[in-house]
Amino acid sequence: MNSENNCNKSPFLKYFLDEIGKSVISINTIYVGLEGVSNRKVEKPDSLSIYWNPKDLKKASEDAKYYIFHSSLVYIQTLILSYFKSVNKISKIYKESSSDAKDKIKDIFIFVKEKDKSNELEVYWEKILILLVDWRNKIVHQKNDHKIDLDLFSEKECSKIKEKHANIDIKKTIQHYNANKITLKDITTIISISINSVRTIDKIIFSEVFSDINNLINFIEEENLKLLLRILSTSSVEKKLSKFNNFMQRNYRIKISPDKINLEILKQSISKKLAK
Repeated sequence: MNSENNCNKSPFLKYFLDEIGKSVISINTIYVGLEGVSNRKVEKPDSLSIYWNPKDLKKASEDAKYYIFHSSLVYIQTLILSYFKSVNKISKIYKESSSDAKDKIKDIFIFVKEKDKSNELEVYWEKILILLVDWRNKIVHQKNDHKIDLDLFSEKECSKIKEKHANIDIKKTIQHYNANKITLKDITTIISISINSVRTIDKIIFSEVFSDINNLINFIEEENLKLLLRILSTSSVEKKLSKFNNFMQRNYRIKISPDKINLEILKQSISKKLAK
């Protein structure tokens, strides 16, 4: 991603990447710790006032890995849908009343495919995100015995996923799904593809600088709107423009072309919104 695209990175993507990055570090840290438990290299400190005395340390470690992988899948889906919801406030891609997560993902991909002039979207990304939703539903709804066809991905897609994601066999991942199992490789692949797809979706949707005032102020927090109003009340036009550009790039990494926006109208719009 070049510097211009970095400037256009939405604040929603920044939050998504920060949170999913923390999740990856936490998964890796917990996994390392559980390996130590399994190999009897880690013991409960006496200062820790909890009951912990498993008879089978290896099984206890495996059960804990199973728990953290499932918890991570649920949280990752939440992050993705939260990102889509934020984007939808501006782009109006799907109806907010829609409760079906898979429909939202499909609508997002239909929207970005039409705008994807550089063919950056991978066909299998949408399928992986829908697989994530199915997996989350299976975790949350214990009686869900949903199965997925092993031929969900074409041979070409299987080869590409294997090439780009640490030699993983995606058909084995589906077998794990059908058998209510999950591995570290499954979860890291889903996370990696989630990051790639959301990054690219964000790049496509926010490839153009913001020009619509209403869209611009819809996602700025109230406290920042108050600060922006003070900036726009600066007497000097040059200072106003400079401070405004610095504010948007520092807080939201958004580049706005000076000739695309009327700062006086923006000031009036913010005043009206804050007055409500």
